[in-house]
Amino acid sequence: MAQAAEKVRAAQAEAQKTKDAWDKSRLEATLYSQRADRAYKRWLAAKKDWKKKMADHRDRAQLEFQVAVEKRKLAYDQWQQALDRLDAEQQLLNALLVDQDIRATRAQLGKLQAELGPLPSPTPGA
Repeated sequence: MAQAAEKVRAAQAEAQKTKDAWDKSRLEATLYSQRADRAYKRWLAAKKDWKKKMADHRDRAQLEFQVAVEKRKLAYDQWQQALDRLDAEQQLLNALLVDQDIRATRAQLGKLQAELGPLPSPTPGA
């Protein structure tokens, strides 16, 4: 039982850790998006000889943004997976608690039946 509770705590910690990673990657995606927008605006204002350099910067910013989005997707999926593991661990703990209750009820039933003694068998025709 303590081991199952420890697994639940570990799953909760993992879920929080992956949520934090997902939050960080969401922020990172936003920052890269803003950076890509600024790079594009600089590219529009640049002179003809700077257009190539600015286009390279824009392309790089777009690639960085795409990487950030993929990281965000991965972090979210990992967070959801951790939540699923947490649910599984909680269900296992609940099953162990129900099993413990069943054993306690059976023990109490056996004790009561022992105190009661054997039941008289019904007589035919009575």
